[in-house]
Amino acid sequence: MLNLIKNQYHNFRLNSYWFTLITTSLDKKKNSLYQNFTRSFRIRQLINIVNITLLFLITTTPILACTRVLWANNGQAILIGRNMDWANPLNTEIWALAKGLKHNGLTGKNTLNWTSKYASLVVTVNNSASHITEPNPKTINNSSLSATCDGLNESGLAGHLLWLSESGFGEPSQTKPGLAVSLWLQYILDNYKTVNEVVEFTKAANFYIKPCTFDSFTASVHLAIEDKSGDSAIIEYLNGQPVIHHGKKYTVLTNSPTFDKQLIQLKQYTGFGGTKALPGTTAAADRFVRAAFYLNNLPKPNNYKESIAEILSVMRNAAQPYGTKNVVQPNNSPTRWRTVCDLTNQIIYFESSTNPAIIWLKMNEIKFPPGQLALKLNIESNPEAIGDVTKDLKACQIFTPIQP
Repeated sequence: MLNLIKNQYHNFRLNSYWFTLITTSLDKKKNSLYQNFTRSFRIRQLINIVNITLLFLITTTPILACTRVLWANNGQAILIGRNMDWANPLNTEIWALAKGLKHNGLTGKNTLNWTSKYASLVVTVNNSASHITEPNPKTINNSSLSATCDGLNESGLAGHLLWLSESGFGEPSQTKPGLAVSLWLQYILDNYKTVNEVVEFTKAANFYIKPCTFDSFTASVHLAIEDKSGDSAIIEYLNGQPVIHHGKKYTVLTNSPTFDKQLIQLKQYTGFGGTKALPGTTAAADRFVRAAFYLNNLPKPNNYKESIAEILSVMRNAAQPYGTKNVVQPNNSPTRWRTVCDLTNQIIYFESSTNPAIIWLKMNEIKFPPGQLALKLNIESNPEAIGDVTKDLKACQIFTPIQP
């Protein structure tokens, strides 16, 4: 594709040169005719270059999106809904990880090292393992390399990684320890119990995040976190610096543009100070407005069961339908699954788009066998699962994170 663009540009320059040479040799009357023709020719050439460039950008842009919604004032529980949208199928797994697990940030000699202070219940997505030429059965499990993208810990802190094309983590530091982006959320859940603690850690900037490749794309993400008090924060890395939006009012997150621009755009719509009608497309900016609107208009639930149903209704409204890949409509990325994290009762609800049943796991009821620090539930291999599946977690070697 890049070669095609270069060839079009080369032809444009070459043809323009010859037409200019010819027209300057003609008399003024004929020259004006040729100038008009040349101008038209150049415009057509430029249009071809622009069209091909746009096609290149579309076909190399990750076909994905996500939505996160925090509902803390429902009178029943602190609930967070999240949709995972992705162009390709995801081999999704749910892990229960005990405290006491040792990790490193996977950035070489100068890397973060830690031992988890809190147990966690997390959702991972798997990368393609096709690039592994000689897999080591002692270090690589049978489900390939993974990244923690969603989950909560035993202290009532939850987090969610969503795509943001504008993200820029900057160059690796020569003096600060590094952390692979695939472990960013896991590190947070392992070490902190409140949003405020995470914000202070991030502001201190005593580490750097190193991107990795997921599904052939460089992972470009931002982070949403919440705790059982209802506190919330959105953390984006732009031009190598963390930009933090901290406060209970930050309840909705999607993808591009950056969070500050999403908030500005929201004010243009009815119910938020503007006059525009509610948008209906699946674009990230439209999903942001729609999720915020329906969240603000949810009726107060009469009981806990209704609260789960209501937040799921918002997440389903922000979901994207199944469809084939379309280079003309790159946002046609189906919602693969959604979660609801209940920070009051320490429960994760999980709904797959390919399974009509909802399953859930209770953090407080997880029992780790002696000497075992990791338990796993593979969603793909349990298509008939329904209801409480906490006891279906199986002892397993912990997943191998995606390396930068």
